[in-house]
Amino acid sequence: MKEQVRMEQKQQAVQPEEDVIDLGKLFKAVLKRWYIVVLCIVIGGGIGFAATKYAMTPTYTSTARMLVLTKETTITSLADLQIGSSLTGDYSALIMSPDPLKQTLEDLGLEDEMTYKDLQKMFTINNPSNTRILEITCEDTNPERAAEIVNTHAQNSSDFISEVMEVSPPNVFSLGEVADVQAGPSTSKNVTIAAILGAIIAIIFIAVKELSDDRFKSEDDIEKYLGITVLASIPDRSKIKGKN
Repeated sequence: MKEQVRMEQKQQAVQPEEDVIDLGKLFKAVLKRWYIVVLCIVIGGGIGFAATKYAMTPTYTSTARMLVLTKETTITSLADLQIGSSLTGDYSALIMSPDPLKQTLEDLGLEDEMTYKDLQKMFTINNPSNTRILEITCEDTNPERAAEIVNTHAQNSSDFISEVMEVSPPNVFSLGEVADVQAGPSTSKNVTIAAILGAIIAIIFIAVKELSDDRFKSEDDIEKYLGITVLASIPDRSKIKGKN
């Protein structure tokens, strides 16, 4: 009976512990191979820069501005200001409705190139905080066409709003200009994202390599996985400097 108990205790002693990911060990492995991380960051940033410059089509924006308040509305009272603010939502919906979009396509002769839904995706509408102004922005790969589209659509939208709401046409007080600087894609943003992805890939590679390496690297590993006490160790003479 005593012999059986001793055998069980011995088996339990040599039974390997459950594998636990040592984050400190992984961190040291990453620091040890820092050059791989730096290399992947440089390569990733280079790929992001090249893709932005040579594989992506630059886009340009042009913005027209419309005043929500009409001739029938004054700004002499708080009620008028509140009315102007509430109208911005109605105006935005009417500007993006099919009728003025189709009219813009017809005026510019673009019916064969795109549908009104395609044109709708080119527009964004913004209402600056605490104002009764709507900014209508068109994004296109051609800066001249972007300005032409936004100005034509702003006027068509003004006429459509006047017809539907039976009010004087809202004033388009600022027409869109031809952009001389591209709006997108952002080179710095893409380079940063690509560099971060490169670093992540490098860290994952180092972590996988470290976790898949099942060699014993220290006395602690032998005691941990084999349950054997290390009595002595022989140093690696190739690593001892100053000795033959």
